[in-house]
Amino acid sequence: MHLDLVDQLIFHYNRQHDHGLIEGFWYAKFRSMAISINRNKGILLLVDMGSLYEFGKRLQQEIGILTRVIDNISTPLAIELLRKVLYKTNDLDSIYQFTMMANETYPKKKIAVLSLCMTGKGTGKVAYAVIKNILPKEYNEKIDIVVTNYFDIKGNYHELQKYNKFVAVVGNVDPQLDIPYFPIGQLMDGNCQKKFFKLIDAEYNNNNKDKLSLDIYEKARLLLEQYVRYLNPKMAIKDIKKFMIRINYPIESEEKKLNLIVHMGCMLDRCIHQDSIYFDNIRTYIHEHITLFKMIREAVDVLAQNYDTKINDDEVCYIIKILETN
Repeated sequence: MHLDLVDQLIFHYNRQHDHGLIEGFWYAKFRSMAISINRNKGILLLVDMGSLYEFGKRLQQEIGILTRVIDNISTPLAIELLRKVLYKTNDLDSIYQFTMMANETYPKKKIAVLSLCMTGKGTGKVAYAVIKNILPKEYNEKIDIVVTNYFDIKGNYHELQKYNKFVAVVGNVDPQLDIPYFPIGQLMDGNCQKKFFKLIDAEYNNNNKDKLSLDIYEKARLLLEQYVRYLNPKMAIKDIKKFMIRINYPIESEEKKLNLIVHMGCMLDRCIHQDSIYFDNIRTYIHEHITLFKMIREAVDVLAQNYDTKINDDEVCYIIKILETN
């Protein structure tokens, strides 16, 4: 993708957490930007804050610009959506629905603690430091600490719950949520800390049980999220699953099936970036496996259409190689 073209398609808006400025000020800035970039095809908002989610609804209601909002945005998802805008003829609703279906397939929640005060800048930050200080190192890898303020959490809590499993709230004001509240002073007490750790341990153990029950596609997604650069693993896994159903090839080993799914994800990542690989003696190999080759070739052509890319015969031969190897 050429950077100058990307700059023409993606516009950045940063709403600072400053309650000294009224909400209308930030919305006015957002509204002006939306009007200036609108080309009568609609606007896709990629947001990470609940208030910006509401901005999208308000914009469409007030001035009629077709607006769709995708929250919990990630870099791979942003890249995938940019590709669809650049290379596809899909309308805004088609792109939005495709994304929502992929996101609903694998909901992922993190264990988290709310660090709270009235502004999010005073005691909330102190609470964050206290939590980090009392947590043993192994706990730092188990949980996230979400620093926010009393006013935002009242409006955004249910939105945040979509992506976080909150076990407690720590701060200087009780927001009256459905989780235990720990005043920051009490958290310095040994008995109170034991109760706090017990909540975290209970939720962490539940999460580990869930991980043990992950199916083969979810395991593959987790692996791909660590390695691919140009592909959205959530979307890719859904398409690869359709590919596996389409070819209906018997694979006895779960490990072999996992290897193939991960290979397919990496293959798509390569093809999107137009990186080529080569298969030795390809013509002879195709001739020796012509029936299987035709079946896989047809299935990968369908897969490639979803990503506006091409999958060459060399890639098809490597898929056959994995299928045929014991």
